[in-house]
Amino acid sequence: MERPEVPELSLLFPDGAVWDFPAENYFVRLDPDDIMCLAVLGTSRTGMSIIGNFQQQNFHVVYDLQNNRLGFAPRRCTEV
Repeated sequence: MERPEVPELSLLFPDGAVWDFPAENYFVRLDPDDIMCLAVLGTSRTGMSIIGNFQQQNFHVVYDLQNNRLGFAPRRCTEV
């Protein structure tokens, strides 16, 4: 299939912000076998998950450590 249907993935933050990811940011197609793998993994020890570099592709991400905030907006990396 050229564009297979996959479940949607969004992160909902306590303040109501929603980060929607395009499927190519959480599924990886392995060629030439046409196998698709989920590129999201939690940690078993803490129950915490990491928003990795694969999910952050084509997003402008700002870390405000002083105010303990995260900002994000869609942005094509090739246009920055």
